[in-house]
Formats: sequence, structure tokens, C-alpha cells
Amino acid sequence: MACELNREQVLDLFEVIYGEIIDRINDSNLPTIDVDKLIKETYDVVKQGSDDQVKAMLYAQAIPDVFYLVTQDGEINDYLVDNDFDFTSLAKMRKRYADLSEVGKDIATKKPSKSEIDSKIKEANKGKKDFVPNIDVDSDILWSYNEDNGYKVSSSWTTTIQQALAKNPETVSEEDKNIVDPEKIMFGLSLLFIKVRQLH
Repeated sequence: MACELNREQVLDLFEVIYGEIIDRINDSNLPTIDVDKLIKETYDVVKQGSDDQVKAMLYAQAIPDVFYLVTQDGEINDYLVDNDFDFTSLAKMRKRYADLSEVGKDIATKKPSKSEIDSKIKEANKGKKDFVPNIDVDSDILWSYNEDNGYKVSSSWTTTIQQALAKNPETVSEEDKNIVDPEKIMFGLSLLFIKVRQLH
């Protein structure tokens, strides 16, 4: 609670919270005030600056009480009411934060649920479904480009699995020299047919 901090620390926290809300009053483009986010950011800043986790927890614990003090200002209160600020949640948080372990639960990094992860993935992939190709591209040019620059078959043998078996030409039999690979029978027969035609 705020009483765990000294007077100067409470005043510093008051100025920070007051300033955050006044900034939003002066600039409507800023997001509405989020007490949970403010607690986590304050904890991170104090912990990083002082390297004292207990001190950072005490600052975080004091935020709901100090925030309540800030809301006593008329301009601040009007702004929060106009932006549907949840005063009931703030009151419940003030009560709950009497226990420091509750502060720790709120500060702890929460793992995203499966549904949150799924929604992020869907959001990231949403743009891919809305893709519209450039309508100024001439389909004949596009086809020609793909035809000229696409992958070309370098040999009829590339469509089948090729495997080299080393054999000594001096010891291999004539029968083994002229075996037609059954996986390449069509090409083997074509070559045989060509050789026969050349002989006649």
C-alpha cells in the first residue's frame, strides 16, 4: 500500500500518474490509461533503476492507492468518467493489493493462451488472403518470362533416379555391359531403336 513508501516517493508516483493522464487529456490520439500496464511499467522502471525487486514491488503495490488520490482532481475525474474508466476495478485492486503476493501475480509475465496464439497467427496470415496481383502485368509477358527463366530439364535421364555402379570394364561380362535399366526401359528402348535404324 502507499504507506509503505515515504512521502517523497508517493509524491513522485503521484506526479507520474497525474502526468500520464494529463498527457491523454491534451492528446486524444494517445491510448486510454491502463492501470495494469502502468503497474507493470512502473515495476520494470524501478527494478531496472534500483536493481531492488522489493522496492519495485512496493511502488507497484502503491499505484492503485495513488491513482485513487489522482482521481480526486476534478479535471482528471471528468476525463476518466467520459472515457468509461472502471472505478470499481480500481477499488477492488486497492483491496486486493493489501497482499503483496497479489501484486506479484499481476506483475508476472503471463503465458499467452492457445486462442491468443491462434488469433495472432490468423491476423498475421490475414494479409495473404487479401492479396491482389498487379493487374497491369500482361499475362503473355508473365508466361514468357516464366517459360524462359523457369527450371528446364537438362536431360531425359533427370526424370528418373540415377545411380552409378562402378564395374571394372576388364572383368565385366558382355551380358552385364548391355543391361537395360528397368526404370529407364523406355529411354533404353528408344536408344536401341535409334542404333538399329542407324545400322540399316
